[in-house]
Amino acid sequence: MSDSQRIISDRNSAAGAVQAEVAESTSEAASADVQPSTPSDLAESVARSELDSTASNVSSNPPDGVGQDDGSYFGLRRGDQIFAGVLMAAALVLGLVHWFRVSNWGREPIEIIRHESFQVEYRLDINQASWVEFAQLNGIGPTLAQRIIDSREQDGPFASIDDLQRVNGIGPKKVASMRPNLKPVEP
Repeated sequence: MSDSQRIISDRNSAAGAVQAEVAESTSEAASADVQPSTPSDLAESVARSELDSTASNVSSNPPDGVGQDDGSYFGLRRGDQIFAGVLMAAALVLGLVHWFRVSNWGREPIEIIRHESFQVEYRLDINQASWVEFAQLNGIGPTLAQRIIDSREQDGPFASIDDLQRVNGIGPKKVASMRPNLKPVEP
């Protein structure tokens, strides 16, 4: 006998025992022809009648899907579970075989090819760039970048890259370091 059949059998025998007990107590009360005289006797007779009606509603067979172990988990029947398990096991095995083949069956570590790093080169138009763009240049912070913008707004556009020296804090060395990142001024 399987576990599910044993559980159903146990439930049926328990329901039968409850029915027999209720029937016995009901027949005793009926044979005694005792009318409830106190509130506690009345409550006991009401409880017995409720038990009797509940016991008569208990059926020997549970409804479909309740209390029955049909072997379905996650909405899959037993055969579907086996198929899904075999597919997952096959995918795991194939993945491991591929990994071992790539690593020469575990004898060589897998190397990731890394590209050489490169510097992004950009060139600013000194008469169009904002202070944020100037601040991204090496050696120019936000304060000096804002001074360049203020000089451009007060004294007009720069005529050449060397004209940046009119800004307080920029000398010939700073202009030379910035020159690769600046576009020549067009007339």
